Formats: sequence, structure tokens, C-alpha cells
Amino acid sequence: MSRLESLEYNLPGFDIFFAAPVWYFFFLASSSPFSVLALLFSPTPLVLALSILLGFGTMYLYTVVRQTVL
Repeated sequence: MSRLESLEYNLPGFDIFFAAPVWYFFFLASSSPFSVLALLFSPTPLVLALSILLGFGTMYLYTVVRQTVL
């Protein structure tokens, strides 16, 4: 068994990305602002709501750019 065969189906991050890249970018785009805002301010529901809105905005921009490029 080669090294690549041993990695097959053992990398769930790639499976999640290739199955649904839009949701992958949503979680990335909502968790990154939340971590920055939580460091700057105390983590409140308002900070969580703002980061989720930023995640949806980034997901929308990603889908628009993806449709125009393809």
C-alpha cells in the first residue's frame, strides 16, 4: 500500500470541501470574524449574530463570483 492509498477516505476536510464548497466557505467566513470579534470584544450574542451575517454575506459573494467566473 502506498502512502496515497493510506490517506484515501481519511481526510474528512477534503470530503466536506468537495461535497459542499459553499457551506465550507460559510463556516470559514463566519468563524473567522467571530474569533477576531471575540478577541476584541466580549463574546456576546450580538457578536455571534454579526459574524453569522458576515458569513452569509461572504457566502453570497462567493456564489456570485463563482457563477460569473464559471
